[in-house]
Amino acid sequence: MSEWRYCYNSEYKKYGGNMANHSKFLQVLSYTRCQLIILSAFIIFIISCDDNTINSNPSNSPDLCYQKLDDNSHWQIFTNNISGTNPENISNNPNNDCYDPAWSPDGQYIAFRWDKSVGGCDIYLYDIFSDSLINLTTDLSATESASLPEWTPDGEKIVYTQRNNGINYQYIMNKDGSDKRKLNDWINFFYNDSYHIICQRDNSIFKSNIINSVNEFIIDIKAIGEEYTKLYDFNPITEDLLFLIADTPRKTNIIAEYNVQTQKLDTLSVADSGWVYLLPQYSNDYAKIAFIERNYDKDISNMVIIENGVKKDLVTLTDEDEWIYNSPIVFSPYDNYLAYSKNINQEGYLVWWKSYLYIVNIETKKIKFIDGESAVDPVWNPLLTY
Repeated sequence: MSEWRYCYNSEYKKYGGNMANHSKFLQVLSYTRCQLIILSAFIIFIISCDDNTINSNPSNSPDLCYQKLDDNSHWQIFTNNISGTNPENISNNPNNDCYDPAWSPDGQYIAFRWDKSVGGCDIYLYDIFSDSLINLTTDLSATESASLPEWTPDGEKIVYTQRNNGINYQYIMNKDGSDKRKLNDWINFFYNDSYHIICQRDNSIFKSNIINSVNEFIIDIKAIGEEYTKLYDFNPITEDLLFLIADTPRKTNIIAEYNVQTQKLDTLSVADSGWVYLLPQYSNDYAKIAFIERNYDKDISNMVIIENGVKKDLVTLTDEDEWIYNSPIVFSPYDNYLAYSKNINQEGYLVWWKSYLYIVNIETKKIKFIDGESAVDPVWNPLLTY
């Protein structure tokens, strides 16, 4: 207010300080004030168009979560913003490790594995809104452990792996930890109703449900005709299964879709000679497929998307010590960005590397560093608008 009063007094004196010139002075002052408002709005617009802040987070919660080693060399769950300026350790398990972050569809919780000093590990929830931790598996015995939490699409239940006396089973529970029960099949993917599932038994793929009352055979993977065929993703809207097909590891391979209803296999892309495909997955709107393209002889790695049959390279690594493919590449909720970890091999007696978390803008190919030197397994906040 004092600065504005000074401006008023100094300008008023410029016009003689009398009432005869007062009207003219007010016109100039009004014009000057409008200039300041327009200039301020323009500056705000320019700042908002910067790639780091172009889309704000409406929930004021973090943009990403991921695993990272803390100062005590324990894996912890961190959150951060899209600018990479606010890393926060939300698991705070200083004497043990935490893994497998999974963000709830409503944006409120992050589920993860919490290792105990004695007796295995539990599934914890971090409540973003209250900044609190909740143990969902306090009923486990000393010989039982829980890990790998995944949310159902409706956000009401959590599927997880429970290890009982050395044997792994898949369980499901309510998001508050109640009504735990063992599943008959390992769930690969859910339909959007959170009830029907895609599951694999040995080489056969079935459509079933979480109570195993229906078992509809879909396909025997061996019938595709290649030895190394793996299911990577599922489109619940069109009922397309996304496969990576290869005759031998590290050889030319194929990305293909198999439709559950038509029982037809469509080839989407064939790797050039000397190249292999890795980690194909759908975007959230299922219009794109992202994957890693690797040439082992030339030590080149590309991060690629396919859209409408057209390939687009987003990130290229040409250093023989740099690679991408040990950690998932993940689309942001509106498919404008991909998050990934770039690994750089380190010299030493043991084979080891450092991992640096980045995001890339799919439209502009602009790359932004988020965190390192050991940041992996990124997960996006589902409430984001980009």
